[in-house]
Amino acid sequence: MQRLAKPSDYVRQEVLGRATFVLPWEPRLCPGNPADDPEIGAQLYNEFACAAAKGVIGVWGAMEPKTNVSTN
Repeated sequence: MQRLAKPSDYVRQEVLGRATFVLPWEPRLCPGNPADDPEIGAQLYNEFACAAAKGVIGVWGAMEPKTNVSTN
């Protein structure tokens, strides 16, 4: 089951001297993870998570490998 994010789920981290927020349970770089703003990040992540749960996108997101592409 896919977990949805709340702004309070985000953990602040310093990356290259700049504050960013990450979801501690999500190892993937995906919409909303990391985020500059936890409110916006949660919205983006939840849209991504719902689409992934519906099968609209795979675990690779927009980079999903194409299996039916001709190489001719």
